[in-house]
Amino acid sequence: MTIDELGQALLALLKSTAAGIGKIFRFAGDLLIDRASSSGPALPSNSLKLFSDITANRIVFFVFAAYILFINIFTFINFAADKSKAKRKEMRISENRLMLLCAAGGAAGGFIGMKGTRHKTQKKKFSIGIPLLMIIQIAAYCFVLGFLGFWAFF
Repeated sequence: MTIDELGQALLALLKSTAAGIGKIFRFAGDLLIDRASSSGPALPSNSLKLFSDITANRIVFFVFAAYILFINIFTFINFAADKSKAKRKEMRISENRLMLLCAAGGAAGGFIGMKGTRHKTQKKKFSIGIPLLMIIQIAAYCFVLGFLGFWAFF
């Protein structure tokens, strides 16, 4: 299996995952609307809890965690594919696309792809920009996943 075939298989997996995530969001929205319209006990006015439904909190937590995982894997594969195309002197993946994938949440995957394949390590935009993005994103992911995890599981 070549890198291009692997990329196509991952793209098909991401499309089906995105469709599944869309269904989950529709389900969660319907669930939240049903809960809001029911005459159940209301939260106290001094409640700090942002989401009153544990199921919805867990769905948001796992969707966010899945997004982080998939965008980093996809970014890593793009770096590896670009390195493979560079060796074969084929049409390459643009630097802007690689940076956009890193900015969209895949900086850790881009960093691992960059260092693992020794690709784009001499360019300042990549050698400085991606590690900075990765540090910012990891801090943000820890905060958001910690916050969502607290409301989803405690």
